[in-house]
Amino acid sequence: MASSSIAEMVRWGAANGVSFDPKKTEVVYFSLSKLRTAPAVRHGDVEKHPELALRWLGIWLDSRLPFRVHVEKWAAKAKVVAYPLQGLTNTIHSPLPSVVRGAVRACVEPVLLYGSEVWYPGTNRPRWSQPNKDTPSSNQHPIQRMNKVLNQSMRATPVTILHRDSEIPSVDQLLEARRLRFSARLKSLDNTHPLVRRAASPRQPTYYDLIKRKY
Repeated sequence: MASSSIAEMVRWGAANGVSFDPKKTEVVYFSLSKLRTAPAVRHGDVEKHPELALRWLGIWLDSRLPFRVHVEKWAAKAKVVAYPLQGLTNTIHSPLPSVVRGAVRACVEPVLLYGSEVWYPGTNRPRWSQPNKDTPSSNQHPIQRMNKVLNQSMRATPVTILHRDSEIPSVDQLLEARRLRFSARLKSLDNTHPLVRRAASPRQPTYYDLIKRKY
């Protein structure tokens, strides 16, 4: 099916003067459960094997969409930025806290939190089967990974004192702030915007009622 879809895409491109480079073609299978098989897909004469994750507009998408690959990639980039700040801060000679704070907020945070609007659902998220009930989000591992990167910027300061005196919020607070800011942005969009429809509150599927009535 995937190979036929690619063939249809190539035919559409030929009819509209668009060419697709097989060398740049990437394949990934999305599934909530673990796939038993992941067959290759043919793009012309080239056979493409599925990847564990692929990048689209800077967002790393893996097969089950836990976004752990995305967090690991961007946390590693933020760690490279945080290392120089870690070397500058010590108990004897170090820059002013305001200077380090400005560097962290300007250089480390944007890299660390890139794309968080895509993968961070909040501290709780609605259940698909019971929209009125919430379940804890399964994102504690990436948040802990991000906290380590943020805290290493000032290694000489204890974590609790760091957040209080440096005025640098924890990753949980930063993620919540971004989520609320993005939510306010969605509220300002037209109701016909695709993101507004996608962000609407989930409703319980109607077929549940039909099954109950039948059985």
